[in-house]
Amino acid sequence: MNERTVTRERTVAAEPDEVWEAITADDGLGTSIDPVPGGAVESCEPDGSDRVGAVEFVSAPSHLRYRWWPVDDPDRVSTVDITIEPVEAGTVITVVEELVLAPATIAPQASARRPGTMAAARGVLAGVA
Repeated sequence: MNERTVTRERTVAAEPDEVWEAITADDGLGTSIDPVPGGAVESCEPDGSDRVGAVEFVSAPSHLRYRWWPVDDPDRVSTVDITIEPVEAGTVITVVEELVLAPATIAPQASARRPGTMAAARGVLAGVA
């Protein structure tokens, strides 16, 4: 790991399927993830800023990877890698976020939940997932 990487690991008293559902369900709390390759990732941060991105890899219910970036700073891309692993005490969730120094090269699918945010982000995307 390096100074551009943050890793967090937690054990929760829940089954992996329950954890997967909690991570990927759109519960209206600010982050929405469409857990399919190329699916949209949207987040309204506590400070009011928006982040958007796209899912890169899915292996339900154990692994999810996506890239996302602030709508107002599309060159500040990071990759988020989430692994979900069953253990005797429940489930270990490991989240690794790494800042990527290149601009976004993947585009999320249009979102019905917040189409204005996705439309703004589309203008800065260089490619398609």
